[in-house]
Amino acid sequence: MYEILEKAEVAPNIIFMRSKAPKIARSAKPGQFVIIRVDEKGERIPMGLSGWNEKDGTIDILFYVLGTSTSKLAVLKPREAVVNIAGPLALLPIFRNSAQSYAFADALASGQLCPSLEL
Repeated sequence: MYEILEKAEVAPNIIFMRSKAPKIARSAKPGQFVIIRVDEKGERIPMGLSGWNEKDGTIDILFYVLGTSTSKLAVLKPREAVVNIAGPLALLPIFRNSAQSYAFADALASGQLCPSLEL
């Protein structure tokens, strides 16, 4: 079980959530994601990492409430928990030695893009 520490609606149907996940926070890298299951019967939801804190052992996600699973996730309150979080997953992005890099994202994807820009 992974406890939800903070939750906030940052815009209509867009939720920020911080969860306790020390192992994931220690090994997370920019561009990676996790898979979350809200309950035992729930589907696996891939979520991009919006941030993490190795010292506190926390991970941050930002998601849009659209279907059944994200709706279930959105109604959870701080101090409640999700059944499991798997990750971090994904190959790390490769940036060539270059003086300039460009990044493009829509409003919601920018939350997942920000950690990649810190490379």
